[in-house]
Amino acid sequence: MTYSEAKAYLDEIAAKNKAAKDSLRVAKNGATNVKALLAGMEAQYGPAVAAIVAEADANPGNEAWQVAAAETGLLVADFGALKTTAGEMVTALAPFDV
Repeated sequence: MTYSEAKAYLDEIAAKNKAAKDSLRVAKNGATNVKALLAGMEAQYGPAVAAIVAEADANPGNEAWQVAAAETGLLVADFGALKTTAGEMVTALAPFDV
C-alpha cells in the first residue's frame, strides 16, 4: 500500500465518521424539535379542545358534538403519548455529545 492509498482510505473513513455524527446530531435535534412542536400545539389547540368538550357537555343530545368530543378525547390521548415519548427521548439523548 502506498501512502497515497492509505491517505485516501483515511479521508474516506473521516468523511463517513463525520456523516454519521451529523446524522446522530439530526436525530438528537429532531427529538428536541418535536418536543417543541408538541408544546406549541398544546398552546395553539388547547382552547379549541376545551371549547369542543364544553359544547358536547352543553349539548348531550347532539350526536355531532358527542362525536367531536369523542374524537377529541382520542386525539388528546395520542397527543399525550407523543408528548411523553418526545420528552423521554430528549432526556435520554441529552447526555450524548454529538
